Amino acid sequence: MDIRRTFRFFPACAFLVVLCLQSCRRDAALERALAFAGDNRRELEGVLLHYKDDSLKQAAARFLIANMPYHFYEEEFYALPGGGRYRPRLTDFPTEEACKAHLDSLARAGRMGERHRYKDIRTLDSAFLVRNIDLAFEAWRKPWARQVPFPVFCRYILPYRISREYPSGLRKEMMDRFIPLLDSAGVSSPLEACSLLNRKLATVMRYKKNSLPFYPTIEETYAWGGARCEGLCDLGLFVMRAAGIPVVMDRTLWTRMDWGHNWGAVWHEGRFHSFAPGEQLPGEYLPVLNSRGHLRPAKVYRSHFEPCPASGSGEVPD
Repeated sequence: MDIRRTFRFFPACAFLVVLCLQSCRRDAALERALAFAGDNRRELEGVLLHYKDDSLKQAAARFLIANMPYHFYEEEFYALPGGGRYRPRLTDFPTEEACKAHLDSLARAGRMGERHRYKDIRTLDSAFLVRNIDLAFEAWRKPWARQVPFPVFCRYILPYRISREYPSGLRKEMMDRFIPLLDSAGVSSPLEACSLLNRKLATVMRYKKNSLPFYPTIEETYAWGGARCEGLCDLGLFVMRAAGIPVVMDRTLWTRMDWGHNWGAVWHEGRFHSFAPGEQLPGEYLPVLNSRGHLRPAKVYRSHFEPCPASGSGEVPD
C-alpha cells in the first residue's frame, strides 16, 4: 500500500465531509425559515421555483430566505379615530419649527404614536424578492463588481435592507440614477466606485435633525435630502448596494453620552474600509473618530444580513 497516496486521500475526504456538513446546515436553515414563514411560505417557495433553471440565482434566493427570520421592519404612525393611520412627512413642513408645532398639536389632541412590527419572512412577497435578486445580479456584472466573489455578493450587495428600515422599492431608481456616473468614470474596483459615489452622495443628502418620532424610511430620507446618521447610512448604503458596491453598516455606542453612531464600510480585496456616507471617503473616517477622544469607539458592531459570518480579522471567509 502506498502510504503517500493514503495521506493524500484523507485530506480530500475531510474536505468533502466539510462541504457536506455546510450544505446540510444551509438546507436546515432554509427549512427552518420556510416553516417559520407560516402563510407566507408559498410566496417564498415561489421564488425558489422561479429560479429552478438558474442555480446561481437560486443559491442567492436560498441565502436570502434562510436569513430572513432575523429581520423585521416597523410601521409607525399616529392612530386616528375610526381606525385610521397618519404618518407626517418631513417634506410637508417648511421648517423644523413648523414640524414641532404640528407634533405639539397632535399631542394636545391626544394622538399617540403606535408601532407595529412585522417579520420579513412572513410579509415580503415573491415579486419583491425576485425583483431584488434580478437587479442585484444586474449590478454584479458591472466592471467594479466583477471581482466580488459570490459569498461576498450575497452578504453585501444582494440584501434588500441595511438595518431595520421599511423595505424599499427604490433599488431600480437608484441604479438608473447612479450607475451611469460610475460607468462614465470607468472605475474598476469596489473601493474606487465607493469613493466616487460617496462624493456624489454629498450633494444628495446631509445630516439633518428632525422632530418626528419615527424611524425614517429610505424614501423619506431620499425625498427630504437628509437624516440623522442611521438614516443617512440606510440611504447611502442602499444606494451603494444598488450600484453593485459591497458595503455594510458599522455602529458603536457612546455610553457616557447615552448615544450611538453609525457609518459604512466597503469590501475591497478581502478587507473593509470605513467611510461616512455622504461625508468622509474610505480611509478618511476612522482617523476622524480616533482623533476625538469623546468619539473614539470602544467597540464596533457590524450589521450583517446573516448571523456573524465574518471573522474578527475583518476578512470575509469563503
